[in-house]
Amino acid sequence: MRGCPNGCRFCQAGYMYRPHREKDAELIIAEVDRLVTRSGYTEITLASLSTGDYSGILDLLKNLNDRYSSRGVSFSLPSLKISSFLLPILREVKVVRKTGLTFAVETPEEQWQLCLNKSTEAEKITDILKHARELGWKGAKFYFMIGLPPSFNEDEENAIVRFMQSLYAQVPMNYTVNVGTFVPKPHTPYQWAPMLDEREAFRRAMYIKKSLSKRFFKVSFHDTFQSFLEAMISRGDERAGDIIEKAFRAGAVLDAWEEHLDKNAWRSAIETADWDVAAETLTGRSFEKPLPWDVIDLHVASGFLAKEREKSLKGELTGACEEPCGHNCGSCRGERSIRQAGRNAEPGTGTGASQPDGDCVKYLFSFKKLDAAVYLSHLNLVRIFERAFIRSGFQPCYSEGFNPQPKIEFAQPLSLGVETHGDMCAVELKGNPGCAELERACNSALPEGIGITSIRALPANPDGRKPPSLMSLYAGSDYTVQPDGTSSGLSLEKVAEKLEGYFTRKNITNCGVSAGAEFLEVKIRPHSEGRGNILAILREALDTDEPLGLGLSVARTRMWAGTGGKGEADYFSVFNV
Repeated sequence: MRGCPNGCRFCQAGYMYRPHREKDAELIIAEVDRLVTRSGYTEITLASLSTGDYSGILDLLKNLNDRYSSRGVSFSLPSLKISSFLLPILREVKVVRKTGLTFAVETPEEQWQLCLNKSTEAEKITDILKHARELGWKGAKFYFMIGLPPSFNEDEENAIVRFMQSLYAQVPMNYTVNVGTFVPKPHTPYQWAPMLDEREAFRRAMYIKKSLSKRFFKVSFHDTFQSFLEAMISRGDERAGDIIEKAFRAGAVLDAWEEHLDKNAWRSAIETADWDVAAETLTGRSFEKPLPWDVIDLHVASGFLAKEREKSLKGELTGACEEPCGHNCGSCRGERSIRQAGRNAEPGTGTGASQPDGDCVKYLFSFKKLDAAVYLSHLNLVRIFERAFIRSGFQPCYSEGFNPQPKIEFAQPLSLGVETHGDMCAVELKGNPGCAELERACNSALPEGIGITSIRALPANPDGRKPPSLMSLYAGSDYTVQPDGTSSGLSLEKVAEKLEGYFTRKNITNCGVSAGAEFLEVKIRPHSEGRGNILAILREALDTDEPLGLGLSVARTRMWAGTGGKGEADYFSVFNV
């Protein structure tokens, strides 16, 4: 759904994307089918500004679960408006895996909510959470804003604390509380409102954080200085552009990430401005004076926004945008109009409903990871293989529990930047596909640089015992090390000498180096010393802090298995025993 039928008076997006338009259910199902069968996704979010207000949201969720739950695909919803939340939605959301429950309450007092054009009954929140706990949820997340016009001069921080403590007393769960500073955004009924200054916003947020027990509540809040910057940029005129340029030239980059926010660069640019930035950003705006953003037409009349502001002062609600709509806000012009979804597709149809039959069969395979693929992390590699199996039409078996995961295991994660020509992995699949078919189909679905080199099905133990994990059998690896063409100044003889000295110095007897004409062969047996990260060994041996820039190309050529590190046999031999 684009846009939102609700007219929350603080929400810029709700006015910017008017009128709201809903996708037909058939189109949504077709898009999900492409995400599953072509891309291999198993977690899909039905995203919009207010998903709970989508026409027939419950029927849509049931339809999607009928088609895809057997394939391990789960569906989640973004933060939900309490008034549009249906209890049966909880049962549908948890069919495959219990995704997070997030509620946008904004402000705790009922009268303040009416001013925002929201209605959130505490009794309904309690009822929802009780049902959620019965269905297995152990926590929920709540969003609040401080500095909203109805509570600007009120004791809102204590009200939020009382609200959450009362909620916990009725429904004991683990609660996450996120607090943001309200920014009066242009093109909303609150565009004339004042804003909390940085110090006061921080005080209120910290009071909430300190007043809620860390044992039951996890409280976080958005950086208050970042909120001030957001207000300066969104509410400013062309002079704000000068500040942005000054901050950039002073080194402010990547500032959307809080850990990279260069506050000194921004504060310096603000302090050297020839206008009172804080006063003009934080002070309320006059009705008589033009606003910097009046030149932008979002098809919502300023007169309508002014009327909404007056209704906010009285705590009066404005109904949702729906046909027939009598708001006369100005957004419905010509071909621009409200669009509600067509009929829902019939359940149980479509290509996504297919599911292979049969018990789970475990497959052991070796794979290569070369070229640019060496910079994929281990977590990404797991996802790539999971999606490759699904895209190929095969169904991984999943674990049980709160968050089912595909049964894929690796012998030992590889260091970032290291090639491999024979890493080992195992996966459990449904349907008992043939090895040749499985290898061909998966290789066609894997990205460049990654490929299965051999595969075989593992027979089940006749006595029903669970086979050992690959990690428990891992007993070491063989690597090759050679110059990568960069100017490291290290010869192979020097590297071999330093590695041998390292093994001797550390009294490691189960590792070794042999020199060839163009590369070194390095044997790493990790069990006795707990080592196995070839790059960490090279860095320590060569006395360098460079994570990857060693001037050397490293590749794993073989993995070994054994019992407690004793004896050597490849994995195929081990599983033959």
